[in-house]
Amino acid sequence: MNQQNSPKFHFDDIDVYVSEKLPEWWDDYPSAGRDFFQSSAWGLFLEKTAEMKPIYIFAKKNDSITGVLLAYYTPLRLRKKEEGGTIVASVPSLRWHQGPVLSDPNDKNVLYALVKTLLSERKIKLKIHGDPPYIYQPEIGEQFPFVAKELGLKSKKWATYVLDVQKPVDDLWNSIRGKERTAIRKLRKADLEIKWLKEKDIESYFALLKKYRKGSKLTLPPFYPNKILWEILGEEKLKMPSVFINNEVQSIFPIIIFNNVCKFFALAQNPDLVGPDRSINDIIQWNIIERLSIDGIKYYDFAGVSPNPLSEKEKGIKHFKAKWGGNYIEYNYITANIFS
Repeated sequence: MNQQNSPKFHFDDIDVYVSEKLPEWWDDYPSAGRDFFQSSAWGLFLEKTAEMKPIYIFAKKNDSITGVLLAYYTPLRLRKKEEGGTIVASVPSLRWHQGPVLSDPNDKNVLYALVKTLLSERKIKLKIHGDPPYIYQPEIGEQFPFVAKELGLKSKKWATYVLDVQKPVDDLWNSIRGKERTAIRKLRKADLEIKWLKEKDIESYFALLKKYRKGSKLTLPPFYPNKILWEILGEEKLKMPSVFINNEVQSIFPIIIFNNVCKFFALAQNPDLVGPDRSINDIIQWNIIERLSIDGIKYYDFAGVSPNPLSEKEKGIKHFKAKWGGNYIEYNYITANIFS
């Protein structure tokens, strides 16, 4: 793979470079560090994770950086879906999140050049999947259908809810649906305890994650809090709010706080919780929102939801994320079937 001292491709007046190693200037680029998944922190995590390899791509015009894209390659993986169960194969893929980021978010040519260069990195049959920086540079996602068509890929719709937590706590509380406010008041009186776990609690988290994924008949996610991520981010950026009942942890919501945006990921909860007992997640979410507002964070990204949920599971996910008063955002993402 080409290193950053010579261009991999030339498109009109655009030179595009590819590197397997993190360029020293990466976070100095005006937009490059805006989201965790386009930052050096994510790149370092990928470099230290055996299954995922980072690909740093950047474009120049007249020796000035005009755009960057941090993508990663995931090889073929064979995993047991559950203990003693069937083997599940995940197709090799090239992926990116919240990118590219550009000096001019309306520059279709730079966007095209970066994605085209990423496609050149494939050596085997694989899948392509990438989503845009819908919080800071939403214009980029608006151009994904054009780029996908030009490159023979597909552009589809996905969505999320983003809550502006710069508002006063009272305003945020009043933006929640009345039914949920009542449920949270009742939970405050219940015999449960909210704790924000630390790195030393990572084994407890992992045990609950395995139990939850097994109970849901899912493999472990490729990205969740581990020692490598704690070493890179530290306790200021990586946090694990949780709820305990009778001194037993029932649910853990890992969050990353990066450049004034909070994201939650890799939920772990007791799979035996059913019906009203599952509402304990409401009090964790409110605790997170309240803390973010007090700490001066700008946005809370609730991660993806289906814009047109069909299954009961998809409908439940959208309902849970919608009820907190966030701004509903639909965006385009780029995808492709396995290449021949």
